[in-house]
Amino acid sequence: MKAFVVAAATLWLAVVFQQTLPDRMAIFGARPDFILTAAICLGLLLPAPGCIIAGFFAGLGHSATIGANLVQYVLSRILASYGASRISELEIEIGGILAAVAVLVGTLGAQLVMMFLAPPRSVGGFIGDTIQTAIYNAVIAVPLYAGLSQFLKKERP
Repeated sequence: MKAFVVAAATLWLAVVFQQTLPDRMAIFGARPDFILTAAICLGLLLPAPGCIIAGFFAGLGHSATIGANLVQYVLSRILASYGASRISELEIEIGGILAAVAVLVGTLGAQLVMMFLAPPRSVGGFIGDTIQTAIYNAVIAVPLYAGLSQFLKKERP
């Protein structure tokens, strides 16, 4: 129950932050994606069924906030969160740096899925924005993962 409450609160705050903060936090045009970062960090800390549910609600929240087609957001966020869950099942200790790398790679992967499901007008511009967002997400993943790991400790099988 604690994991559900923490995940729901994290995703809710990520949706609120996504609506209000990205334009204010833009650095040279790079904007963070709080919802995707939260989904991947939750994927690192939740077991496989929980991370799939977190990815689903992250995609649902993202598509609802911008009024876009639901399928590409839900699928890309589920895959990113599930991929992070698989990384966390390795026999290594996950810390802030590895969480940042996972978020960087997960953001690139999720946006690649988005690019094929909903092709952008300018692929070059989309890829440039994706790389900037991935780097920004990796930076904000370190404190987010550190905070979430205090509440959600993944039990090893």
